Amino acid sequence: MIGSKYNEVQHQPVTAIAKLMRADVKAAIKADKMPNVKVSVKCRHYNCIDISIIDSKGLEMHNLNFDYRAHFQSPEAQRLTEIGEQVQTVLKEIHDSYNYDHSDSMTDYFDVNYYGSVSI
Repeated sequence: MIGSKYNEVQHQPVTAIAKLMRADVKAAIKADKMPNVKVSVKCRHYNCIDISIIDSKGLEMHNLNFDYRAHFQSPEAQRLTEIGEQVQTVLKEIHDSYNYDHSDSMTDYFDVNYYGSVSI
């Protein structure tokens, strides 16, 4: 997998990529791809970028009826609300767009531009 914007940042450090991600988040909010929420884009250590929601400004992101202890959930019982799913999808697209992944876990070979996660 190669992200759509990977060629722009092939040899840049993760701090520069995180700066571009912050600009993409602002552009996504401005273009109404996601609601206006406060997002953190941080470089945790050497080769890791994490994106997380700091403040959802009163928007319900998690489904209050979801039971985390249940082993099986019905298909309509989702962990995130529709707004939460939308925000997670947009942030995941932004996070993946600057990355590449040529890993092969069967041979214990990991080759990515950076590690990280998106959390809500």
